[in-house]
Amino acid sequence: MTAEREQARGAAWVRAALQVNPFDYKGASGPRQHFEDEAAYNEALLEQCAAEDVRLLAITDHWAVDTAEALAAAATERGIVVLPGFEANTSEGIHLLVIFDAGTPFADINAAIGQCGRGITPGCQSGTTGDSFSDILTNMTRRGALVIPAHANTSPRGMLSVFSGQPLATLVKHDDLHAVAVSPGHDPAPDQEGVFAGRPPFEREHELAMVYCDDISHPDRLAESGGTTWFKMSSVGLAGLRLAVRTPETRIRRENPASRPRLLLRSLSWTGGYLDGQVVNFSDDLTALIGGRGTGKSTAIESLRYVLDLKPLGVAARRDHETVIAQVLERGTIVNLTVDAVSPVPSRYTIRRTVPDPPVVLDASGSPTDLRPQDVTGSVEIFGQHELAEVAEQPANVARLITRFSEDTPPQTLDELRARLSDNRHRLETVELEQAELEEELAEMGRLQATVAQFDQADWTDRLAAQQRLSQDEATLREARVRVDSASASVGELVEGDLVGTLRGAYEGLQDSPERELLQEAETVSRQLADTIESALNGLLEAVATADRQLEDIQLRLASASEPKRAEHAEVVRELKAEGHDPDRLIATQERLTHLAARSSQREVLASRRGTLLEERMSLLDELEEAETEARRHLGRAVTAANNATVGVVRAKPVESTDHAQLDLIVERNVANSRKALLELIARADFSPRQFVQDARSRNLSAAYGFSAAQVGAIESAGERFLRELEEVVVERAVEVSLNVADEGQPGAYKTLEALSKGQRATALLLLLLRVSKSPLIIDQPEDDLDNRFIYAGIVRHLRQLKGERQIIVSTHNANVPVLGDAELIVTLEADGQRAQVSDERTGSLDEQAVMRAAEDLLEGGHKAFDTRRHLYGF
Repeated sequence: MTAEREQARGAAWVRAALQVNPFDYKGASGPRQHFEDEAAYNEALLEQCAAEDVRLLAITDHWAVDTAEALAAAATERGIVVLPGFEANTSEGIHLLVIFDAGTPFADINAAIGQCGRGITPGCQSGTTGDSFSDILTNMTRRGALVIPAHANTSPRGMLSVFSGQPLATLVKHDDLHAVAVSPGHDPAPDQEGVFAGRPPFEREHELAMVYCDDISHPDRLAESGGTTWFKMSSVGLAGLRLAVRTPETRIRRENPASRPRLLLRSLSWTGGYLDGQVVNFSDDLTALIGGRGTGKSTAIESLRYVLDLKPLGVAARRDHETVIAQVLERGTIVNLTVDAVSPVPSRYTIRRTVPDPPVVLDASGSPTDLRPQDVTGSVEIFGQHELAEVAEQPANVARLITRFSEDTPPQTLDELRARLSDNRHRLETVELEQAELEEELAEMGRLQATVAQFDQADWTDRLAAQQRLSQDEATLREARVRVDSASASVGELVEGDLVGTLRGAYEGLQDSPERELLQEAETVSRQLADTIESALNGLLEAVATADRQLEDIQLRLASASEPKRAEHAEVVRELKAEGHDPDRLIATQERLTHLAARSSQREVLASRRGTLLEERMSLLDELEEAETEARRHLGRAVTAANNATVGVVRAKPVESTDHAQLDLIVERNVANSRKALLELIARADFSPRQFVQDARSRNLSAAYGFSAAQVGAIESAGERFLRELEEVVVERAVEVSLNVADEGQPGAYKTLEALSKGQRATALLLLLLRVSKSPLIIDQPEDDLDNRFIYAGIVRHLRQLKGERQIIVSTHNANVPVLGDAELIVTLEADGQRAQVSDERTGSLDEQAVMRAAEDLLEGGHKAFDTRRHLYGF
């Protein structure tokens, strides 16, 4: 970033002394009474200007300008802007300051002095009176001067002291009067409060600015109240002063306007992509990005969101954001955001993100840190085009928006608990499926036992007792084989997953990185983990192979040990067959029964696993309920804070969400038929998923909800999977927002979002955003979704009130936002079809002619719209 661009911050506060007396000033306590010569006075005065950070001087003398020459030259040499002028006395006896632009030839100012009345010549006696207040004000304004009545609350020449009532009102309402100077060291004049408040008969179309500019005849006066005023301007000079006195609410402070320390986004830049090589600086207060379609305004806003790794609230906004990143920023583009943080200590950071990689936070020296963007910036709020309108459509999204404003620590995440419950549900289903399969298999035991009982009545079955024992032994060995094979399969899945190979995979581009040594440490970590896992897997494989060999050995030894018995058994079988019996059927039945008896031992194992999972589930459900309760309390506190911040404008209150899409999906996925009544029940505001699950498990559905037998049967058929999915659902709280649509001065008339137009909904949310947080707020073309009636009465007014408190960045094509909102910095973007760029010449504040012309050309309404603001800005 170049130094020139680094300093292009738009309008900023400038301390000004507008009635500095030159050395030859003939006043009651002129500089000659304190200093031996002009050089000493000038030096002392300018040293004090430096100490007090006074950067703008208006040098005035009674009916004279030539006496200012040496002081003006010395001040200009020190970099102080000098506005030459003179002091005039009207025929009514009113004292006026007549101030011209820097560089105005003294000859022109002398000519102006001569135009102030018959007998008025440059250097005439200070008490000489000229034309009337109205004539001097009109004529000097036409000559390009700014005229300010001085010492208005003091006698004998103060405007507010000389006149009162209707005669004063006539003066106050003069079209060319924009500012009046008062002296804080004197009592207010009788009508002073009414004049500046605009009360009858002093009402004006536009506010009259009150400034301090007492005589500065000694350097010490610069430090005293009344000697200086702070004006916000971009180009230090008369143009900035003119704009300030027309917008006193935002551009004039009579006391030091230094704001409290706060997070500030300083500049955004790009390397690559549509805005390659461009830098956008931001002012401390309101920055407006303007430009035609396709000049990169939305790209800049979405770049801010991307580099800060913030996700849009709305679905459509998320899709638009992803499109900008993929198709406009382009892969490989580097986005840099410079941030001045204040907590825990004032620090400058650069947040860098290369598409599509994660962001990296660099400290002031450019070294990477372990911080995330949110650790540096906190809760920056960013909204894309139409995102406010989209959020306003979903009360649950409004709730999520408001909870971000709370200064409380957010509760434990509900998403994490729901994920753990879902995992628990899947593991329970697996165990219960194994239980069901086992029970289905064991159900055969009764029939087999009955068959054996029939054989037991025969006198020959005891001759097969040895065979039965042999079958039991073989069944035990088969069960051992099943268990070892199960373990072998599990280990095999780990091996087939190639976890070790994944960990040892090559890292692309590692050798080319300037941080190669640091990244090699990460490579070492993954390879060490691969070694550990490989060692463990090898141990498991070896253990399985050992168990397999041992079972084979046992099987061989069992076969050897039982061989004599097998021979005897074969002989018995032949004998029984010769006698006409059916020993094969009995043997097969006994072997099957023996196998099932061995399998039945798994009942306790599976029951224990299921019991453990159910206990885990109950604990998780308790945690979920506690987290849900705390989330509701958290939302309640956030809503209270929002209401306290928006008294009389917007109201918010927590309500039950009307979004049942998740519950409807669960019903449709699990309940096959007869579900109309259930869906109607779910749509009720007082529906509790967990109470419903409790009633279903207690078989109380018919009594509790009036369900028919068919409806109860359909729910029971859905089983525990359905009930468990239901009990995991958190019915999110929503927030009902109401906007006061009454005319100003009328009793409040609040309407909920549902009863408002689309534009009014977005307006209500924006008013909330403006009032309930102090973090930076960035919005892309907010006027697209706002109700026109509220843009000035609500939005612009709040933008002006937030000066010095909150940084706001908008892209816009509506003149009301940057002009009536009095943007400190307007950034003009241009494009040639291939790339967009910042126009340095047309970037600045409205007190710069090039910026005013750009605003006229590009903002909605063109010159006609700006002509209606002629009084405020001189367009």
